[in-house]
Order: sequence, then structure tokens, then C-alpha cells
Amino acid sequence: MALADIAPHAQTQDTRRDRGPWFALGVAVFNVVAYVLVLVVPYYAAGAPDPSAPQADGTWSYPSAVGPLLTPLVFWVLGVAPFAAAVVAGWSGLRLWFSRDVPRGRAPVWAALVVSVATFAWFVTEGAAIMVWFID
Repeated sequence: MALADIAPHAQTQDTRRDRGPWFALGVAVFNVVAYVLVLVVPYYAAGAPDPSAPQADGTWSYPSAVGPLLTPLVFWVLGVAPFAAAVVAGWSGLRLWFSRDVPRGRAPVWAALVVSVATFAWFVTEGAAIMVWFID
């Protein structure tokens, strides 16, 4: 009969890092960058700082060499970004609620929540007028 190894084993420390908050913050910041590149810069570059201003024929980015690079961002901004901002805001709120007893590691979650809520609020106010200009 073999003797069982009853010596205490070395405790291994869990070295995995929670990358969820940083991913959410990255998505929120990516939304902001995409909005600025696709909507805000062409809007002001076309000389239309007022939504009631005359409509421009086109935006600066599409007839230039930058146009093909920004085309995927247009699809992101028009189709995904509002939903991504809402999902990140909802996830951040739930994460803050369920981890309210854990004092550390909450800064990226708060940052993602603030950036997503601000982006979504901008999108439904001023961003809506710029998007109407962009689509027309």
C-alpha cells in the first residue's frame, strides 16, 4: 500500500487580471473617437457649424484618400455605436452595483460609465442633428 502525500502544497496565487473594465472603457473611448472622426470633423470642415445652415454637397473625408479608411467607422457610428454605448453603460452600472463592496479596481468602470453616458447623451441631442446632416 502506498503512502498518501499529505504534505501541504504551496498555495498558488491567482494572477489573472480582470480585463472587462478596461475593455468596456476601450469600447467607450472608441465610440467617442469614431463619432469625432466620422461626424464632428466633417460637419465642421464642411462649414456647417449650425444645424440650420445650408447643407454641404459632401464631406471632406470621402472624396479624399482617407475615405476608404473611414468607411468602416461610418457603419460603426450609424449602426452599432449607440447600442454599444448603451450596453457599456448598462454593464458598468451593473458591475458597480454588484461590486460595491470591493473598494479597488473601480476607476475604469466609472470612467467607462461616464464616457458612455456622455456619448449617448450627446448622440440623442446634438449628435442627432449632426447625424441628420450627415445622412442628408
